[in-house]
Amino acid sequence: MAKFGEVEQTRMIMQKPERASGITIVFTQLPDEVGIIEVFTPANGKTRKMRATSANMDRVGSNFSLSKYASTDYGDVGCTLLGKEEIDGKSCYRLEVIEQADSVDLIAEFMVEESTFHIVQIQLFDKNGINTSTTRLSNFQAINGLQNKIHPMLILAEDMASSKQTRMQVLNVSPRPGVKEEDFRIQGTIE
Repeated sequence: MAKFGEVEQTRMIMQKPERASGITIVFTQLPDEVGIIEVFTPANGKTRKMRATSANMDRVGSNFSLSKYASTDYGDVGCTLLGKEEIDGKSCYRLEVIEQADSVDLIAEFMVEESTFHIVQIQLFDKNGINTSTTRLSNFQAINGLQNKIHPMLILAEDMASSKQTRMQVLNVSPRPGVKEEDFRIQGTIE
């Protein structure tokens, strides 16, 4: 992940399952514009380029709500403490998070562990209050080389509409000093 001026980019390379090994996905978020998703499939050496709409985000299996809120400016969201609740034996603060926009189509509820302040669950609700997805985060570990930075090593996501469940086991998170824009370019034939 990196930010170049106002452009945010994320690059992921799949390692498991074996049939997905080598698939590379680059997300480019442009300010005040629809972003771009590029997916490189080594089996045919081609790269598919798409606009980052909700429909094609589903194609690449990106239903984790954490990434959206990890890069959101705090000034762009409103937060309300709804109380405390217990999850998996842990006392958590229940927070309602709403983007400060003219029309609110999405509301998030964060469960934040009281003793560590780790976000252990994010639930998304539509404007009618219906739960559309739940993401659970656990096994937090410190990131080597970055003071006071942590990352969940196990992420479980469920899309309520499709009943699709995704389990992501993070093997390693490491900072890369000197990241350049070239690191986010994918080789291959654009399709």
